Amino acid sequence: MSFISRVRRRRAHQPAPPGDVPPDVIYNMGLIYGPSLMILYFLALWCMTYYKIGRRDHDGRVLSLAERAAEVELPEQRRVGER
Repeated sequence: MSFISRVRRRRAHQPAPPGDVPPDVIYNMGLIYGPSLMILYFLALWCMTYYKIGRRDHDGRVLSLAERAAEVELPEQRRVGER
């Protein structure tokens, strides 16, 4: 690896000092970031609308998990300091 590429790589991980980034770069980043974030949020909201669960479904799943947990034998818990 050459000296120049090492310097460039180190420089890439350092943040720009305040006032060093041109305003149009910040504006263009906002034009991309804002709508992208909104699209992702609406996509998540759309996915959640198709996840139907009611009280009966929830209680059934909790009961199923409790039954499975009762079937599994758990090893005895050790006290702190025991081996």
